[in-house]
Amino acid sequence: MSRPALSVDEMTLRGQRGDVTRVSRAEHKGGAGVRGGRPKFPDRLPEAARPLWNDVVKQLARRRTLTPGDGPQLELFVRTHLQWESACKDVEERGVMIDETRFSRAGNEYQVRIVNPCVKIAADLYSELKDSLKEMGLTGLAREKVPQVKKADRHPASEPGTVAFFRANAPADEQPGAALSADEDLDLETPDETPAATEAAIDDHTNA
Repeated sequence: MSRPALSVDEMTLRGQRGDVTRVSRAEHKGGAGVRGGRPKFPDRLPEAARPLWNDVVKQLARRRTLTPGDGPQLELFVRTHLQWESACKDVEERGVMIDETRFSRAGNEYQVRIVNPCVKIAADLYSELKDSLKEMGLTGLAREKVPQVKKADRHPASEPGTVAFFRANAPADEQPGAALSADEDLDLETPDETPAATEAAIDDHTNA
């Protein structure tokens, strides 16, 4: 029988290495335990793909479903979309039906009217794009099926045992810049005796 997954607190107490923000499978349910973030634009994609990449990333970020791990899915979607655009452009330029040159057994050339092969290619790619949009929750029916993720942590937790880790997990009253309690207020004492120069000035004013 396998042992149950450890919670964040249990991993912290045991001093396990790695990202202490990981949670158990139960805490992952619904996407609540997944950290959001922006995947990096792959260098292997053509620069022409960047506008589409940025557009999809912005849509996912607005819906709070974007994670760094979505990079491969986004890359596949963008590549497929570029191929689909190319196939659609060919159909627009040459038409749905095109003339194909063929040769008889005698070697005589003749023309045959056929369906542009890019029509089927575009249809197949469109089907792949639609499935990809569903997986990312970018269709009307699939929108509610993709859970939101946690806000991206700009200062991820450090490894146990480091100064940054103890600062991040220290009680509020021990945090740097924490307010002093009533018993810890700075004692700004007022001098008990009036300086001699001031006393002399007061005496001169009184005797005047």
